[in-house]
Amino acid sequence: MNCRPLLLLIACAVLPSLKGMAQYPKLYTRAGCNLFTSWLTNNDDKVIIVPALSLALGVRLLQSDVAAVSVTLPVSAGFSSKSDTYLGVDLPALLELHIGSATGNNEYARIGGILGAGLAYNYSGNYWEDSYGRIESDFWGYRFEAGISFKSELSGNAAILLISYGRGITDSHKNLIAIGIHLVMGYKN
Repeated sequence: MNCRPLLLLIACAVLPSLKGMAQYPKLYTRAGCNLFTSWLTNNDDKVIIVPALSLALGVRLLQSDVAAVSVTLPVSAGFSSKSDTYLGVDLPALLELHIGSATGNNEYARIGGILGAGLAYNYSGNYWEDSYGRIESDFWGYRFEAGISFKSELSGNAAILLISYGRGITDSHKNLIAIGIHLVMGYKN
């Protein structure tokens, strides 16, 4: 029995309890779950899908009560398993603009957004039992990210729904799309 999907689900359920990791004035943290898909343009009927856990650590360059600009490293790792299990990692470095509840330092904002751009390394692989055999997606490329955040009045947590797109610089036939849900870890008081 493959227990990895169950462990991923349990980890996503535990993340809201990490609110105690408060934001420091110059640091930014969020954690969540991603589903990243990568494919080769010349082989787009074979998509590699990787459910992953993500932790984003960042340093704020500029900030106010309504916005913040940070350099963020939202690292994701998970497993892909069509017929065998393969590790998948996504390692972007992004310059992000956080507005409203996505900043982690505005206790009154109920809605917010995030925009980011940067460079990333992505590796994922899988195996198909046909003429394709093992397929890997291993590339450096650019990355764009956008999301919207909603803050709960009851818990004070801000959930961010993110979508990312990336394309290879070294090999333009490799692409990535990721969706995820993250929680901003605590609020500065």
